[in-house]
Amino acid sequence: MQSLVQWGLDSYDYLQNAPPGFFPRLGVIGFAGLIGLLLARGSKIKKLVYPPGFMGLAASLYYPQQAIVFAQVSGERLYDW
Repeated sequence: MQSLVQWGLDSYDYLQNAPPGFFPRLGVIGFAGLIGLLLARGSKIKKLVYPPGFMGLAASLYYPQQAIVFAQVSGERLYDW
């Protein structure tokens, strides 16, 4: 419980002192998720795949180095599995 409270306090402090450009990026990534929800009408599988996919694509535009590392690690884990 204490670690959960500490995580909440750390998150609050980070959002109070966010780096420049953080909130516009967060808005674009969130908007991409909403677009994914709108395009995923009809299928439950699409509703599970499109929003995270669009959000991941938007996030990879803003954070390319982290996206490359994430893709490499995910690929290695998938290959090992």
